[in-house]
Amino acid sequence: MHVDSVRSGRRTITARVLAVAGTVLVGIPLAAPIFLAAIFFVRSGRFHLDFLMPGELFVVVLGGGVVLFASSLVSRQRRNLTGWLCWRWGSCSSSV
Repeated sequence: MHVDSVRSGRRTITARVLAVAGTVLVGIPLAAPIFLAAIFFVRSGRFHLDFLMPGELFVVVLGGGVVLFASSLVSRQRRNLTGWLCWRWGSCSSSV
């Protein structure tokens, strides 16, 4: 087995782990309010949705974006697209 194929295999595994971790981190602020609202509804019978929670968890989304960008750098695929999307999304959210 060549050294390059071993490095390539490790790079692929690392990129996949980073991609999954980044996707989970980006999805947490969307899933958390819905999940907590469902728990509150089952326990008390009232529907209470904290619609400000995604804004409060912005740091988690930012970290997930950084991890996704690192994944694209490690895998050496779609670096320009990922960098542009992260930059564009950041500039749109900061101007609001």
